[in-house]
Amino acid sequence: MKFTKIKEPWEHFILERIFNKEQLDTLINYPTLKSDYKNADGFRDTIGNRIFLNDKFVNNNPQFKDVMNFINSKTMWSYILDIDLENTYLRPELIDDRYPFEHEVHTDHLDKLVSILIYIDKDDEKNLASDLYIDENTHYKKLKWESNSGVGWVNETDNNKWHGFKSPKYKGKRRILILNWVNKDTWNDETQLYMGYYKND
Repeated sequence: MKFTKIKEPWEHFILERIFNKEQLDTLINYPTLKSDYKNADGFRDTIGNRIFLNDKFVNNNPQFKDVMNFINSKTMWSYILDIDLENTYLRPELIDDRYPFEHEVHTDHLDKLVSILIYIDKDDEKNLASDLYIDENTHYKKLKWESNSGVGWVNETDNNKWHGFKSPKYKGKRRILILNWVNKDTWNDETQLYMGYYKND
């Protein structure tokens, strides 16, 4: 895995070559998700039937165990990111966005200590990567989509890390994987969490 830290428009990092071939194939080949976008308003909390890679999901889909053993290593991520993840849980979500969904410009809740968005696969040739903003109204750049790469950041108290997803009409699905390490003292939805790493790390 290649890790590159970038300062502008705010401190974030780019990850490349994240998964090995077998792990990436597992993420690509899982059947198209049946998430319900009929009430979607630009934010994910209005999407129905979201798929979190929690313990139940992994138990029912054992092909994901190697993927989860990799992404759930607190030791590895603490070293790469140079932060203490001891007081966190992992919240992994597999997503198949489809048009007309776009994610409104926002900052992440500070309960999410770390956010990582990984590009998995897409049906359209358009660049469907994330957009970074200087502030809520000032676009800075659209990142480059590359499968098995991603963007992430550590959320800090100033909460200035504005981002979203804007795109012209696109066909098919946009598959991404979002990883958040959330504060275990304040996060109250355990159905969104994968706890298995405590047995392995």
